[in-house]
Amino acid sequence: MRNHIISHIVSSTKPVFDMKPLIIGAKDTNSIMFKAIEEYAEYNIVKYQDTNNVIDYDIYLTTNPEEYMSSLDTIKINHLHDFIYITNPPAKNIKKEDRFLIQQKLSWSNIIFRNKHIKALWFPDDTNTEFLEYGIPDLERTQYIDKHSVIVINYNQSHNINLLYYNIRQQFPDAVMLTSIDKLSYSQICTILQEYKICITSGDSYNVLCAAYNNCIVFSTEQCEGVNSVNISSFDEIFDLIPPTLHKYNQAYQEKISNNLLKQYSFDTFSHNFSHISNNILRKPVII
Repeated sequence: MRNHIISHIVSSTKPVFDMKPLIIGAKDTNSIMFKAIEEYAEYNIVKYQDTNNVIDYDIYLTTNPEEYMSSLDTIKINHLHDFIYITNPPAKNIKKEDRFLIQQKLSWSNIIFRNKHIKALWFPDDTNTEFLEYGIPDLERTQYIDKHSVIVINYNQSHNINLLYYNIRQQFPDAVMLTSIDKLSYSQICTILQEYKICITSGDSYNVLCAAYNNCIVFSTEQCEGVNSVNISSFDEIFDLIPPTLHKYNQAYQEKISNNLLKQYSFDTFSHNFSHISNNILRKPVII
């Protein structure tokens, strides 16, 4: 039964081909991927908490199924289309039965997976065959002769990563931590990353892709195909890995990987498919 999800369906009265601002869920506002979409796919993505006129918008966009479910009342009241773009594996604390319940509650929603692997980890029996693989914008990169050691991405304010950074700084005083990207553009984030040899990040595979594109060796609990990353099960093992990794850092090799990533993760293809999916969603009735 699906009556717990919807009360009825209405057709959208908003023009399909108007420029469509996208409301981004609160937990997704600090996202390098959405920074890239804003700057290079020319979509006007507005933070949910920054507007009082929710009804003026067309699509509620999020990568977090749980966050989406907590916002269902707002989405239905304002007749918003939903676009749930699932890009990362489920968190370790989400059990199989939890995923089943989430799938049932989202059975009328517009779910797009990044690829088949992510789909299999979330909802292996889902019949959706439309995917939206990442894209990476092709930017001019600065050649730094003397790169710094380590940059830590922690804009989600993880206490454990804060402690990790404190300990890293004791050994590598030139290390820095990126704690907010609110006022940074995607290109500015890339410029910062290009100054470092190692990037430590967690929780988002697009961060891994972006750091690798900017010639970093990446330490992360997440992986992204084609990236020269050091996969770690916990951040405790990082300290012993940093010195030998810095020693073997090879700029030319990292640039080769970066160029391969541009071919593998075409932003033109991503932008085209993102627009195609968004327009198709707008043609569908709104669930309220």
